[in-house]
Order: sequence, then C-alpha cells, then structure tokens
Amino acid sequence: MKFCYRANQAQMAAGAVASDMAALAATLKYATSIVATLTIQLVYLFLQKYFVKGALVEAIKG
Repeated sequence: MKFCYRANQAQMAAGAVASDMAALAATLKYATSIVATLTIQLVYLFLQKYFVKGALVEAIKG
C-alpha cells in the first residue's frame, strides 16, 4: 500500500511540474506578443508623419 501511495505522489509531482511548464510557456508566449506589439506601435509613433505624408502624396497623384 505504501508503494502505491509513493507512486501516486510521484505522478502528482510530475503532473504539477508539467502544469507549471505549460503555464510558463503560455506566459512567455503572451509576453512575447506584447513586446512585439509594443515595438511596432513605438516605431509607428515615431514614423507616423512619414506614413501620413506618403498617404497624402498617393491620394493627390491618384
């Protein structure tokens, strides 16, 4: 009976580790997407005048 209890504890510990790894993977995925999105937004913020100027030139050329 003690052997089954110990085996069950080992399985539960392995499941907890796998669960923690899955949570870490999800957290890293979300953090990466936020960093990528913020980078694009910051680049657009500084280059916005060029985008607007280019759009106006194209609109006038038609």
